[in-house]
Amino acid sequence: MIKRKTKSGWFDVEDRVDGTRHILVLRGELDMLSAPELEATMLVAKRDASQLILDLSRLAFIDLRGLRMVLFAKELCDWDGCEFRLVPGPPSVQRVFELTELLDVLPFEPYAAVGFQPAGSSQLR
Repeated sequence: MIKRKTKSGWFDVEDRVDGTRHILVLRGELDMLSAPELEATMLVAKRDASQLILDLSRLAFIDLRGLRMVLFAKELCDWDGCEFRLVPGPPSVQRVFELTELLDVLPFEPYAAVGFQPAGSSQLR
């Protein structure tokens, strides 16, 4: 797990690996300061992934750079024939996808549909 404290808050990403399925659990604030951490993790995970899932349920905030990282993950999977899915975030995060008219375009699915249990509720201290 990569943990990073940023000037605006905190962010971490946990890569849960199940065979060739990678579930990236994002926590905190996905913004212009933390987006490079997610990008680096996605590029490493994508090397052997047949399925990439971004779990946004623990995000507190996402800005346009964070949104771009989500779209980049989708592009990576489209290029390599990898299955891509998203676990929805809280209302404030989902609102960004709604305002950009991406809510119905991206493959959002609940936990049950992606086949894993929700991330633990522990927070960074």
